[in-house]
Amino acid sequence: MNTTLNKWQEELNSNLGSKIRWDAVTLQLYSTAACFYEITPLAVVIPESIEDIQNTISVCAEYKIPVLPRGAGSSLSGNSVGRAVILDLTRNFNQVEIISENLVHCGVGVVLNHLQGQLKPLNKKFAPDPSSGNVCVIGGMLGNNSGGPHTIKHGNMYKHVDEVDVILSNGKLFKAKNIKLTEIAELDDLHKPYYERMKELLEKYKSEIFQSRPNSTKNASGYQVWDILTETHLNLALMMVGSEGTLGVFSGAKLKVIPTVKRRGIISFYFSDIAQMGIAVKHLRALGASAIEFVDQSFIQLALSFKPELKEFLPEHVKYLLYVEFESDDEKEIEHLFEQAKLIISGKEKLAEIGSCSTNETEIVNIFKIRKAATVILNKIQGKEKPVPFVEDAAIHPDVFSDFLIDLSRLLENYTFKYAVFGHAGDGNLHLRPILNFKDEKSFADAEDLMNKFVELVYKFKGTLSGEHGDGRLRTPFLKKSFPKLLPLFKEIKHLFDPIHIMNPDIIVPKNEYEWTKDLRYSSNYNYENTFSDFDKDAWKLEIEKCHGCGTCREYCPVFIATGKEEATARAKANILRGIISGKISRDEINTDNFYEIMNYCLNCGQCLTDCPTEVNIPGMAVIAKQELHKKRPYKFSEFILQRGKLVSQFASSLTALSNYTLKIPVVRKTMQGITGIDERRIFPTFSKLKSKKKILESSKRKVVIWSGCSAQFNDSKGELEASIQIFEKLGYQVILPEWKCCNIAKLSYGNFKDSIDDIDFNASVLMKYVEDKIPIIFTSASCGYAFMREYFTFFPELDELKLIAAGSYDIHDYLVTEFQRNGISKKLLTINKKIVYHEPCHLKSQKNKYGPKDLLKMIPGLTLLDIQDNCCGIAGTFGMKEENFDLSMEIGSKLFSEVKRVSPDLVLSGCGTCQIQINQGTELEVIHPVKMINDSFNIS
Repeated sequence: MNTTLNKWQEELNSNLGSKIRWDAVTLQLYSTAACFYEITPLAVVIPESIEDIQNTISVCAEYKIPVLPRGAGSSLSGNSVGRAVILDLTRNFNQVEIISENLVHCGVGVVLNHLQGQLKPLNKKFAPDPSSGNVCVIGGMLGNNSGGPHTIKHGNMYKHVDEVDVILSNGKLFKAKNIKLTEIAELDDLHKPYYERMKELLEKYKSEIFQSRPNSTKNASGYQVWDILTETHLNLALMMVGSEGTLGVFSGAKLKVIPTVKRRGIISFYFSDIAQMGIAVKHLRALGASAIEFVDQSFIQLALSFKPELKEFLPEHVKYLLYVEFESDDEKEIEHLFEQAKLIISGKEKLAEIGSCSTNETEIVNIFKIRKAATVILNKIQGKEKPVPFVEDAAIHPDVFSDFLIDLSRLLENYTFKYAVFGHAGDGNLHLRPILNFKDEKSFADAEDLMNKFVELVYKFKGTLSGEHGDGRLRTPFLKKSFPKLLPLFKEIKHLFDPIHIMNPDIIVPKNEYEWTKDLRYSSNYNYENTFSDFDKDAWKLEIEKCHGCGTCREYCPVFIATGKEEATARAKANILRGIISGKISRDEINTDNFYEIMNYCLNCGQCLTDCPTEVNIPGMAVIAKQELHKKRPYKFSEFILQRGKLVSQFASSLTALSNYTLKIPVVRKTMQGITGIDERRIFPTFSKLKSKKKILESSKRKVVIWSGCSAQFNDSKGELEASIQIFEKLGYQVILPEWKCCNIAKLSYGNFKDSIDDIDFNASVLMKYVEDKIPIIFTSASCGYAFMREYFTFFPELDELKLIAAGSYDIHDYLVTEFQRNGISKKLLTINKKIVYHEPCHLKSQKNKYGPKDLLKMIPGLTLLDIQDNCCGIAGTFGMKEENFDLSMEIGSKLFSEVKRVSPDLVLSGCGTCQIQINQGTELEVIHPVKMINDSFNIS
């Protein structure tokens, strides 16, 4: 923290204490979001109550300091970044209260999908459904007037809001709602002046409001001044929606919920002519389609270049692909609508070829694969050119949408860059993604030229520049063209609610004019600073910059889920490292406690490699960051011990009886915690004696190398190790157990490359001879397999033999499925009448094998594999062993423990030794390696 504080900082610090931060690392984390802008904020506040928000605003108002409320940072338009005091409202304000059958009250920090989960048992749902529903929060949806594919049926966010709680720039809590005009005179002294003045303004600008309404079925641009004043009512709740934090800070809202529909069906149509697609959309809207989505040939070609397997869903001649959804409680009605759609579009009108149709949810997912894969495919584009969302949310009336697309195609022919077009055809809502490199001057000039011409094209069709994402920094500069007659009204509304102009002052009604190209994350002026580390390598620079900040990691990162801290997200690591490599913050920040905390939050679980839509190697960059950090920061004693797992386990197993006895004595564990930092509450597995090695005999049998790992060798030699050996011997293999040293996954996770390399070199020299003889290397441990098949050649790319070893290595389950299928083993398996739960270790999931343990377990007759929502167990190797991490580790695992207990299995199975420890501690159930059960069933006698 700064040693010298300004007056406003001193007051905020006095009022908020640890809830406010302005260190360089925290400010860098909040300088970006899912948008392509980057602005360092003045401070970050994590309010715990409405009073905290009021205190913040009151101090900022006194000193004219800007305030910016922020949700999940998943917005694309740049309305959640700015030179302001940022209020992160996602950590708290997450209560949901069911008011009545049709109303709920939500805090602004409630994630949309979490709200939907609470409504589902009541057969209710919240209608707006943006694609970011897994991470976006109600506050952000209110601010942006969010929509989604079902806006065609239900409308944007503003149609589903009954009341909004707003803290104004004077610090007062204002209730924006729909009231009768006759009741305005009866309002209290706080509310009455606002309702009276708004009524006057709306009447004064009545003609301009009517004339300026966009020719579109949805709009998220400007203030929502249409339809809020009727002959009998004034609805200020509707006007607050879409105001993007410029009129006040939302703390909660009453939302309208609707009944869920029991069934849905999807039908697709293939078009070769865009005008015919436009005609078809009119017919489909008339039939009552609940969603009409499209992708065009630009996206189809791009998709096939990245995912050739999608070809089975696309005939070669398709130029435009339309997905149409119908909803009904009656499946027969949906099928009737299918027939009508086919009759009109493919029969009478001959507009398109019929694709696929289904009312089966599994089949629907397959049909919808292309559209669903849109942003995922785009974000996985490698190289310097990336999809940039700057002309991405225009909405044109569906009746003229096809004409607009024809003109847009002609415009895009003037440029050489690739692009993709997709969106919500039912609302004429376009999502265009040019593939550009903003660091390149020519590419950037093309972007500026396209933006100006695109804006003119939207105006030509009297559409809106934003259908559902809001104006933000991206579109605010163009509002003077969009709403020239309404700008005076917008300014008066802004002055009414925020007369001192501190609430998100650059958005909608900016304090000063600026260009949309100001404060970009990347531009031709972007430079790199030498960090004297691996981050200076081009490969790691590109990897860091691959993270575009979408925030999906807020859904899957186990540490974020448990803590709710932005510092714990995967994107936080990329944000801080991008700040360092670009010189926006000093390299010296690597040595700060904040940097250590952020990197220590990465468990190296590998989930970013499977769940991140961009597949950014966040674990890899966090490991390298830890390597740099520990050049000046020595490892804690507990970290020193835990990095040497094999040595400790080997010693403990040599004194089996003594180790197993003493590790259960409370005073021993208490003393051990004080010396080593390993939590006294952590349950350890029992140690077993080291098994004798199998001799390699001359034989005509097929051979296989089994890499056992520490858990199998020293804790479960009669389970995991013995079962693995027996299975392969039953298959006719000669099993080789080679000499080995620790795989060093723990050392690598701590960034300790220096102490890892000798063991890795030894293991490589041992295994290379088997690779050369084409003998498969089988890993029973998920983490050891992850080290060999993923980690090594990430951190030691110069060691070619590691890639060869990885190519000849297999997870035991993946390998056995193929063997069992080839030899018909599934027909020989004995019945096991047990109910089990299988937990997939993160390090196994990230290997992306073709087959896994479930494929083997499903072969066992009588075995019931119970369905649970699998989650991270929380131990993360050595992370959960440490005293300072134990409680967090158990908190992370609590969801999994609850799920396991819910289904009451006889056994739990997991292929990771530390996962077994954690699940046993969290559930008190027996946990075994899957190969133990496979071996019990595989009896060839």
